[in-house]
Amino acid sequence: MKTYLAVYIGSTCLALIITPAVIWLARLLRAVDTPDIRKVHSNPVPRIGGAAIFISTMLIVLAVLFLQNHIGNAFREIQVSLITLLASATFIFFVGLIDDLK
Repeated sequence: MKTYLAVYIGSTCLALIITPAVIWLARLLRAVDTPDIRKVHSNPVPRIGGAAIFISTMLIVLAVLFLQNHIGNAFREIQVSLITLLASATFIFFVGLIDDLK
């Protein structure tokens, strides 16, 4: 349980750090949802906010796989399941990203 909590807290902290960069990138790429008559918001809202969560989670989980400690060992015990989960999440992320950008 401590293993998952450590990864969760690490991913959350990293997401908080990189979210402003993703917002900046969304504005640069014009990947924003502009307000109109059918929208509730009055300012442009970035559409690729999930990228910060995806990137932070992937970086932490992949880094943990290479650690030579208790947490790394726990993740290597479930490595096949973890890689299957990460591959599926990557596919879903890219489908959503393409949808947001198109």
